[in-house]
Formats: sequence, structure tokens, C-alpha cells
Amino acid sequence: MPRRHPLPVRPARRSLSLGASLWANTDRKRRELSVLRLLGFRGGGIMLYPSFHALFTAVLGWLGAVFVYLVLEQIINPMLAADLAPGQSICFLMPRHFLAALSLTLIASLLGAVLGGIRAARIEPSDGLREV
Repeated sequence: MPRRHPLPVRPARRSLSLGASLWANTDRKRRELSVLRLLGFRGGGIMLYPSFHALFTAVLGWLGAVFVYLVLEQIINPMLAADLAPGQSICFLMPRHFLAALSLTLIASLLGAVLGGIRAARIEPSDGLREV
């Protein structure tokens, strides 16, 4: 049986996974980012690229999860309604649950974006000229 990690370790692993993905994406976009540095963008502005990438990915993933939940809720609750008392439901999330999931998702994605952002900020403007 595989060993399960404590609850706080799992989000950290996922953040590192996203960070590694953003790091690799930054390496693929190295030339384009160095051209932006040549045009006058500073390290902080360049760091925004992986940060926005992570945020958009996180929000789209959250929206997809919410959509799947809402569809399955409409299937599961009527299917099991005969076994429940009137007014009860199996699947029910309050708006604060959705907001908590969104905030945790955004925090984890921003933690992962730090790795890609640091990599992007260290790109030298001359890197784009070397590859031309």
C-alpha cells in the first residue's frame, strides 16, 4: 500500500509540479522573454508572465471542476433522492466552499509561479540576440 503524505505536503508537491512546468515553459519562451527585456521590461514585469500563466491555468481548472461538480450534482441528487428524507441531498456545496477552493487554488498556483518567475527575471536581454 503506498504511503500517503500528510495533508499539507500534497498542495506543496502540486505547487512544485506547477512551478517545474512554468520553469520549462519559461525556458521554451526564453528568446521571446529576452526580446521583451531588450524592449525595456524589467525583471518584475517579466516575472508577471509566468504568474499570469499560472493564474489563468488555475482559474480555468477551477472553473472546469465547478462545472463537473454542478453537472454531477444534478445527476446524483435525483438518483439517490428515494433513499433520503425530504429536503436532504447527497451533493451540496455552499458558495463559501467554492470560494475556499478558488482561494486555495490561486495560492497554490502563485506559489508554483514563483519558480517560473524567478527563472524569467534572470533572463538576460542578450540571450535573444545570441539565437538570431
